[in-house]
Amino acid sequence: MENRIYVTNKGGHDFEAAKKLGVITPLTVGNINPIQVDRVLVGMMQELKDSTKNDYLLLSGHQVAVAVAVAILISMHHRVNLLIYNKYTKDYNIRQITAKQIEDVLDSLEK
Repeated sequence: MENRIYVTNKGGHDFEAAKKLGVITPLTVGNINPIQVDRVLVGMMQELKDSTKNDYLLLSGHQVAVAVAVAILISMHHRVNLLIYNKYTKDYNIRQITAKQIEDVLDSLEK
């Protein structure tokens, strides 16, 4: 099964460079209302319910959309694979955040 690339917000950007990693799936389209976080959450949960730990999250659009999507994926899979656009190489950098990394940093801050 091919990986999915979940785009936090499909606006006017070209995501062609990311297609080599999987199928583009937008989580939101156009403007979102950042005050209605519950609607963003429910809509994204419906799109992400079949996601896997190997799928990617392409960061685009309003920071509320990004924050909600990251929170959902960390909760579901204990990690998130981020695709961050590099304007110099015109390609995407892959970065991963795991729940374990977050726990380790929190533990180190408590010492």
